[in-house]
Amino acid sequence: AGSRLQKAADSLPMSVMRLPPWGGCCSSLDLVLASLCDWFGTVLTCVGLTLAGSAIFGIVYSSVSCWAALFSWLLLGRSLAARQWAGIAVVTVGLAGSCTADAMAVGDDVILGTVLIAVGTIAYGLEFSLCERLLASAAPAAKVGLGRVALELGEVAGACA
Repeated sequence: AGSRLQKAADSLPMSVMRLPPWGGCCSSLDLVLASLCDWFGTVLTCVGLTLAGSAIFGIVYSSVSCWAALFSWLLLGRSLAARQWAGIAVVTVGLAGSCTADAMAVGDDVILGTVLIAVGTIAYGLEFSLCERLLASAAPAAKVGLGRVALELGEVAGACA
């Protein structure tokens, strides 16, 4: 398998083997914040899933688009239409009602799990907005370069399978 991987890597053009320049792409703080949000979101939602169960996880995690919209409004200065604000309010009230009824019937572990899932979902929404800000600030050449690297790595993985 090692020789197949080496052959596939050798067949890649040298321009693909070089990563795009990161100097003007984004700050390392933005990358660190996005990575931390992803890590906290993963840990908290996984622990919450264990405590609360898949039904509550599905209900609470479905609010991630609302959080992403709110963080886009706060961080990126996006404007939200009145019907978008109404949609966020309806989803929030519906999720709060569904989860509260389910959690109160089960116990303290489920309540803690629900809170952990909610905080993890908020972290994911923040991560989505931070990544959007990173991509918006990246130079077009860096975006294309990253896409080519991902495409070529996928072809290497396919060749090794």
